[in-house]
Amino acid sequence: MTDRFPRFFALRSDAGPRPVAPDALCQHAVDAFRTGGAQGPFREWIVVLDSENVLRACPEESRASLPDPLPAELAWNELARPGRGLRTIDAPRLFLFDVRLIEQPGDAPGLDDPVFLYGSMSGPWPSEAPQVVDGQLTVSRGDVMQGLVGCATQAFEYAGTSEGLGTPSTRCYHCLLPGGREEDIASGGDIVLAYLVPPPGLSVGGAGNDILVGQALYDLLKSFQEDLVRNGSTSPLARMTLPVTSRSYLEHQLKAQGYEINGDVATRKIAHTGFGGFLHSVFGGDREDLHLPPEASLDEFFRLAQQALGALPGWPSSRSVALGRRLRVAGGALPPPRLATQGAVAPAAPPRLSGIHSTAPPQSPPVLTAGHRGDGAMNHWIRDMMNQRGAGAISPPRITNTAELP
Repeated sequence: MTDRFPRFFALRSDAGPRPVAPDALCQHAVDAFRTGGAQGPFREWIVVLDSENVLRACPEESRASLPDPLPAELAWNELARPGRGLRTIDAPRLFLFDVRLIEQPGDAPGLDDPVFLYGSMSGPWPSEAPQVVDGQLTVSRGDVMQGLVGCATQAFEYAGTSEGLGTPSTRCYHCLLPGGREEDIASGGDIVLAYLVPPPGLSVGGAGNDILVGQALYDLLKSFQEDLVRNGSTSPLARMTLPVTSRSYLEHQLKAQGYEINGDVATRKIAHTGFGGFLHSVFGGDREDLHLPPEASLDEFFRLAQQALGALPGWPSSRSVALGRRLRVAGGALPPPRLATQGAVAPAAPPRLSGIHSTAPPQSPPVLTAGHRGDGAMNHWIRDMMNQRGAGAISPPRITNTAELP
């Protein structure tokens, strides 16, 4: 029954689809939307994360039977977003994807590079026998940025605070993605709703993914900026100082490497062997004095991603246009981006591992942390899929791992 999954989704070779457990306890709500239109009658849905860490779609009529804390989460989400109706996806069925790791290949040509998303796909929804399977979804850089930007105003809201992100509450953002060809999407098939779900115990007041989405957008924009510089682009994005998601975390990492922070300048006081991981992603390499980038809110990263899409040749793609025709979103558009041009952009370097907590040298193969779902085999199957495709790659990929939070 593997043909039921989207065309561009590759299943892991050592484990096939399994039934979605009907008795798994629902733990958190992560989304609410409705389907219908030309493809069928309107119907409301609630996306929940269950005790097996599987995303599932529950019909609105089952709301009264959902366990705590879901009723309270659903009520807060509705009251926190007055005047914003549910978005509508015109599709007879769709798939839910829990994204655990994002890989941007190091040797891909062009600006709209392929992006590989690894995680668990469930569906189709609705179905009498939905299944879940681990694997890899192939999309493009533009697909992911557009998927996040286009749905930003429809994030699911939780009670509580989201420190350092400039938002009054924690949110769970989704990403609408094309899982097949243009004709597949145009007929209402192969539509994927993806979520960067945080590991259990690392979320506050729900399943908010603000930090993960910010880091994913940073990694996408950083790679895009490097490609612009490498191609001699005159776009403002090529010469701006890209902000970071957490200035305090950046300063903490620099201090651990022997730097002293004075305002926006970090001065090296202790010799070390060079940067890896996150610091190499930001600065390219260590120097005596480093100009520290500013911190930006998640809304600013959405605006920068919107600007990047405007600088992407051939965008929107035919697949993106077909997907956009399947979506009706209530709410206003994002304001235009504000670009900072202070500081110099570091010389272009090969794309590299950028997991937030990684300490691997920039030219080393990616080091993947243990699966945040308690699945000890996650490293094995993800690494196998990466190695099968990238055995001849010269430059290592850039990695965003949802198991790593600042």
